[in-house]
Amino acid sequence: MSRPFKENTLFCGDMSRAKFNACVGNNGGPYDMHDYAQGFFRSAELTLKSIVKEKNPYLDLLIYPAAFNFRHGIELSIKSIMEQLAKLGTLENNSGTHTLLKDWESIKPLLKKLKLKPITDEKIQVIETIIICYCEVDPKGEVFRYPESIKKDPYLREWSLINTAVLLDNLLLTKDIFDDCHCALSEFHS
Repeated sequence: MSRPFKENTLFCGDMSRAKFNACVGNNGGPYDMHDYAQGFFRSAELTLKSIVKEKNPYLDLLIYPAAFNFRHGIELSIKSIMEQLAKLGTLENNSGTHTLLKDWESIKPLLKKLKLKPITDEKIQVIETIIICYCEVDPKGEVFRYPESIKKDPYLREWSLINTAVLLDNLLLTKDIFDDCHCALSEFHS
């Protein structure tokens, strides 16, 4: 009997440990950009919460995937909003880039113009501040993925500390604001 889905040694189900099987592709979802953003935010959140809860001996190593996942959650959230705005006909080019600030600048005036109830100017400013901070440290989404540039220049030479509790607080706030945006824009589609 053949299985309806592809598998290999690494990416497969294990019925003896079925509670650990993640449903993906046509067996899960369908998942969209917002769902993927939630996954990256949640991954960063779980990592940061485990660090904050107990002194983790891997804190100095776990900061990199946590910060990267936070950044990628922001990128996917912006792209999700771009898709929603395109469906509303308020954004013509919704392809997006990997440059957070450029993509944010394309949707920020539209979010302000729509005057979505939960999305205040203060919340828009919070997101912008987070994005500016990320762009200062990691403008291209490479700093938290690799220890050095292609030219072998080490990253983060000018930075010495990242507080995981501060990062977690801002991640939770950012995730909540993007959730508000997603919900408010979804109501327009209904």
